[in-house]
Amino acid sequence: MVEIKVKYWLDDLEPLCYVDGKSDWIDLRAAQDVQLKAGEFRLIPLGVSIARGLRGPYRPPELHL
Repeated sequence: MVEIKVKYWLDDLEPLCYVDGKSDWIDLRAAQDVQLKAGEFRLIPLGVSIARGLRGPYRPPELHL
């Protein structure tokens, strides 16, 4: 398993953890509550950073199996 260094930008964020039953998946959460109107676009801060060069596939929660 690869070690990923995570920088937390807010003190009150819940630490990232692997998804139960899928040891290679980590769910990301919004760092603040956001309300969007239909069709509205907005960047939503996650409150974390990972080392440059690391990335993973993004799947909206409704697509998780």
